[in-house]
Amino acid sequence: MSKQKGFITLAAAALLAAPAVAQDRSVSVQLLGGGYTHTTNLTTAPDGHFTRGFNLGGAVGMNLSKYFGIHGDFVFTRNKGLGTVPFAGTEIDRFFYGAHLEFRYPFGNLAPFIFGGGGAVTVDPRSGTNAGFERFTKAAAMAGVGLAYSIPGSPVDLLAEGKMLNYKWTTPGLDKTQWDMTYSVGLAYRFHY
Repeated sequence: MSKQKGFITLAAAALLAAPAVAQDRSVSVQLLGGGYTHTTNLTTAPDGHFTRGFNLGGAVGMNLSKYFGIHGDFVFTRNKGLGTVPFAGTEIDRFFYGAHLEFRYPFGNLAPFIFGGGGAVTVDPRSGTNAGFERFTKAAAMAGVGLAYSIPGSPVDLLAEGKMLNYKWTTPGLDKTQWDMTYSVGLAYRFHY
């Protein structure tokens, strides 16, 4: 099954499950920030090819029930090229934008969750640098896990999550599937409807 068919199947299941628990519906706005790293190198050299960096992100979503939601995502990361790659020392920005389905299972005020989806990532060397490659955009898959804590008597949740992005890095002399990871903490605010 292709990634798109799997995503459509999950979306349909979430939408069908929603009417039975309409009282749990809400719109949420999330703001997150934390670190960035990668899990694969662009070449076989062992020197990493990227320093660790930071990420800032957000999401807006519809919680269709207390178990299922669909969210639009944006994540910005920045770090530097490292080692033997042509862009060593250059700051690299990444912009991920897409959507994901989320399944959570509440235990009182705690709710662990998993999510998956897709979108696109734009990789952009910072302006004024000689990175040796131009900005490019590629399709990207995304998956992750997290934990939400609902503050009692409040529409605010505290969040912690880890997210993996998968896309093809294609610049002159480099053509490899890249795995980027973000780890973040943040807040969500729920508007019930």
